[in-house]
Amino acid sequence: MKFFDIKQKLSKIKVFAPEDLFTVDPGFRLETLYEWKKKNWVTKLRSKKYIFADYRPSNYDLYLIANKLYDPSYISLELALNHYGVIPEAVMKITSATTNKTLSVETPIGTFDYKTLDTRLFFGYQIITIDQTTFKIASLEKAIVDYFYLNSQVADVADIQGLRFNGEHLKEKLNRQELEEIVAVFGSAALNTRIMMLIDYFQL
Repeated sequence: MKFFDIKQKLSKIKVFAPEDLFTVDPGFRLETLYEWKKKNWVTKLRSKKYIFADYRPSNYDLYLIANKLYDPSYISLELALNHYGVIPEAVMKITSATTNKTLSVETPIGTFDYKTLDTRLFFGYQIITIDQTTFKIASLEKAIVDYFYLNSQVADVADIQGLRFNGEHLKEKLNRQELEEIVAVFGSAALNTRIMMLIDYFQL
C-alpha cells in the first residue's frame, strides 16, 4: 500500500504506532517507516509513536495526543485548570496525570509532562469530545486536588495568592462537596489543610 493511501486511512487517529500500520497494511515493513522518517514524511514523538510531518494539531488534538503518548494518562494540573478558566494565562506544557513513572517528553509539537499518581488516586477524569476530538481530562475538582497534591510547595495563603487563580471562575464552576470527597480519598491531612486554605481564601 502506498504512503498516501496509508496516510488517508490513519489521519483520523492523530498519532499512530507501528501496530496501526500493520493493521491497515498487513504486509507493511518497519524499514518503510524508517525510510519515511528519513524523507521527513513522518515525525517521531517518542518510542513507537509517530505523526505525519505535515500534521498541525489543534489545542484539543494535543490533549488527545497526550493521552496516547503515555498511557494510561489524562489531562490534569495546569492545563486542565487553564481549560476550565481557573488559570487564565497560557500554559506552555501539556500536563497530565499518569500511573506510570513521571516523565517529560520534548517533541516538535510541544512538551508533554506527566506526573505520577498511585493507582488508587487515578480517577476523577471524564471522556469528552470537543471539535470532533475525544480525550480524557480531569474534572475541575480533581485537577485542583491533583495540583495541590503534586505541588506540596503551595503551603500557605501567600502561595495560593501567587497562583493567580481566577476566583470568580472557581466560585461559579466548583462543586465544593465533590472537591471535599476527592480530598477524602487521598487520605492526607496536609492536603486537606491546604485545600481548606484554598476554600477559605476564595470563600468557596
